[in-house]
Amino acid sequence: MNSKILTQFEVCEGGTLKMAHFIDAKIRSEFYEDVASDPSQRSPTDLADAIAYCQPLAWEVEKIYSECRDELLYNIDEEVNEEDPDLVKIKSLEAMLALMPEEPDDGLKDWLEQVDSETFSDIIVPQLKNWFSEPPDRTWEDGYLPELGTAQSAALYFFRDMDQVSKSMLGVTEVEGQHPGSTYYAA
Repeated sequence: MNSKILTQFEVCEGGTLKMAHFIDAKIRSEFYEDVASDPSQRSPTDLADAIAYCQPLAWEVEKIYSECRDELLYNIDEEVNEEDPDLVKIKSLEAMLALMPEEPDDGLKDWLEQVDSETFSDIIVPQLKNWFSEPPDRTWEDGYLPELGTAQSAALYFFRDMDQVSKSMLGVTEVEGQHPGSTYYAA
């Protein structure tokens, strides 16, 4: 039996097309599926490699790094201001802090490669699971989201691969931007 699969499209308000029955990605794990495997199943080294491929993930891990560094600074300050400060504890905390430069760019990868399993499983993993379960912040992440995350972009890419004669016969044109400099594209 030779059956052909039909691809269906819907016309949106404003005349743009979207692929019918396409399930739009809604949360980060759906958009960033290449790096979104369960964080608890990853190692810190895997995470260090993943942030090289996903800038928004790198920003989130940098935020976690900064929070951990700030927590170390707070703990050092608290211990120093104790009535009877534990000098061994202070030296230990300071040694940990020395491995974490203030700028995440200068120490993030090294920190991930030597982070203890407790910090990884109790702090990093839960925050990343939460981050992946949320919708992306389009203000910051829009330029990093995969282009095939929506039904409209799927339609655009379907028709981009089609020859001009076929598109003309169907009455489909590609729209590139509403004004100069716009990043809006549709079919």
